Amino acid sequence: MSYFGRFNYDYKEKYLLEATLRRDGSSRFGANSRWGTFLSFSAAWRISEENYMVNARDYINNLKLRVGWGQSGNDEVGNYNGFSSFRSNITNASYPITGSTTSPTVGFYASAIGNPDAKWETTSTTNIGLDIAVLKNSLSATIDVWQRKTTDMLYTLSIPMVVGAAHLSFRVRQD
Repeated sequence: MSYFGRFNYDYKEKYLLEATLRRDGSSRFGANSRWGTFLSFSAAWRISEENYMVNARDYINNLKLRVGWGQSGNDEVGNYNGFSSFRSNITNASYPITGSTTSPTVGFYASAIGNPDAKWETTSTTNIGLDIAVLKNSLSATIDVWQRKTTDMLYTLSIPMVVGAAHLSFRVRQD
């Protein structure tokens, strides 16, 4: 489930602001971490709309400076990640029993360790950009510089084979 809100402000088509708030819920996390809140902000200044740019408008059609910062969330770690005992973390395997003349016995083992403290992975991005269009918009360019950082990265931790998930085979000798 998600909730989403956005606020836009435009003053004289020169100064632009936008803010976004997103609240996401996921059943992939425990009760204490089920909801994540993600914000973003951006601002732009259309320099080409300033009064001192009137004489340049014949050849500079758009000149805009932009800045922004925002967060997004990720819950793609698999179902039931918080529990070691749920179906997605349990795998079936065949185990031969020494001395058995029948087919191997089917059993189960935990293939991954659950993380009850898992929470939303968050990616924060900061951006600075410049847009320019010249010669009646026949030539345009965009320059962006950005930095992205991810925190609380989600991953599944597999259990080592030495914990009991190793598949061993035995040959029964019959005399």
